Amino acid sequence: MSGALLCADAASVALMTDVEEAFVTLLLRPLESHYQQQQQQQAQAQAQAQAQQEGDDGDVVLLLDALDEADPGELQRAGAVGPNRSSSSNGHRHTDQGGGAGGRGGYEAACPTVCGNRALQLVVGQLSRLPPCVRFVFTTRPDAAAGQVLPCLERTFPGGVTILKPSELRKPSGGGDGVVGGGGDGVGVGGGGVMVYHTAAAACRDAGQRVVERPAPQLSDVYDLYGSVFQLSYRKYGGPEQAALAADLLAVLMAAREPLSVSFLQQLGVGSAVPLLPGYPRLFFLDEHHLYTVHKSLGDWLLDLALSGRWAVDVRRGHERIGLHLAATWRSSNGSGGGGGAASGMTTSTLSYTLKYAIAHLAEAAGGAGAATTAPGGTQGQQGGGAAAASALDALLSDFGFVRAVLDAGHGPAMIGALGAMQQHTTYSYDALRWLRSELYNLYGKTVGGLVDNALVAAPWITQLYRAASMAAGQPYATCLALPRGGWPECQAVLKVRARSSACHQDSHERSVPPTGSLFLQTGFDKVNK
Repeated sequence: MSGALLCADAASVALMTDVEEAFVTLLLRPLESHYQQQQQQQAQAQAQAQAQQEGDDGDVVLLLDALDEADPGELQRAGAVGPNRSSSSNGHRHTDQGGGAGGRGGYEAACPTVCGNRALQLVVGQLSRLPPCVRFVFTTRPDAAAGQVLPCLERTFPGGVTILKPSELRKPSGGGDGVVGGGGDGVGVGGGGVMVYHTAAAACRDAGQRVVERPAPQLSDVYDLYGSVFQLSYRKYGGPEQAALAADLLAVLMAAREPLSVSFLQQLGVGSAVPLLPGYPRLFFLDEHHLYTVHKSLGDWLLDLALSGRWAVDVRRGHERIGLHLAATWRSSNGSGGGGGAASGMTTSTLSYTLKYAIAHLAEAAGGAGAATTAPGGTQGQQGGGAAAASALDALLSDFGFVRAVLDAGHGPAMIGALGAMQQHTTYSYDALRWLRSELYNLYGKTVGGLVDNALVAAPWITQLYRAASMAAGQPYATCLALPRGGWPECQAVLKVRARSSACHQDSHERSVPPTGSLFLQTGFDKVNK
């Protein structure tokens, strides 16, 4: 199996964007080949069958950790009602599941996003097709996918799912080592409680505070330890400069969409603050030159002002810092910024992250939801959209070379989602959103000039998008007020149908949806508007 993987072309693998193609190339074909070889060896070596049964049976075990962390952010926030805090309507209380697949404890009811958990979608759509020699180990909170993760796994692998609580995976301890084995079943926490409590307790002891172990710690106990670690760490800083640097790094870490490398953190100017992080290297740690948090609960605590109080992170500052750096790196790698769309001066990892998330970071910084009012250590956080982030966002969106690079990388829908989530639009972002939302599938495969031509046709002449396209096209003229004034049409999107053919069903129709979503127009071949 390893030979089949090593023979694959690394350059082609790096360019894969389709999940099905990557699954077939990197998992299905190598494992099917491994399974066939395994069957042949067993058929040819019947004399060793008993030894194989008693020893290693040759199965391949795939571990997928924390399926719940693949839930969309809005679904995680909907289900993350703090410990012992009742919900607004049904009185249910959120209980932590210890990070494992223990039981079907309570959760705050939320409407799941369709195909929102991409990891669960991968398990159902692709991994379930692997040969019988493959076995899986999944870890997840039972409330993942709005409480549907365990039923979904049981439907995907009928009769083959064994559910274990976290306490059943831990060796009981008689004490002395600071690890509690499994006494006292708490409601919804699995017998051993929240296991990350012991790591947080060790970080608290490292900071110089004595911790009394609890037999079945709850999530609220973990949050209390986080607060103690942060308070002890900020007392030891040499001055406000160190505290501000650590706060900036925490903001960047919470805003990042992927684990960031140490070199990238150094480019942002916060790399030297890694040893200053509270609880480092237990709550925050480096692995393969990337910075990680020990558990999702730490991020939840830092992002919730009601839980962490003065230690809450102003995540908007992190989005702004990352977004401005990515925008500046793109501009410096592309000269004036209006060129061909390939950033020759950027590393592969930086270019990939830029095309995926630059718009998302700048959109959050310029017009996203409100952030915490105080940064860690009690410093005042930034409120409202940043003018610098708004300017950088408009510059990237009006760079047709950048737009083409994002579309070529397959991130067009993600860019639309980031712009659509803005609560306050910039000068250019609304025009870009309307254009991309209505013309996305007409833009794929076009050159920079083709994007410009499409914008000139699709955008109303009074919009900033039309002006940017006119400048990019080098038009010697401009539309004047002699034409009737008009903006974007009420129609949000049109689903076009082809002319009558054998592939066109009798019920095919066009649909128009206005931005408010309050009206819906359907036109069929019966020439009746509904």
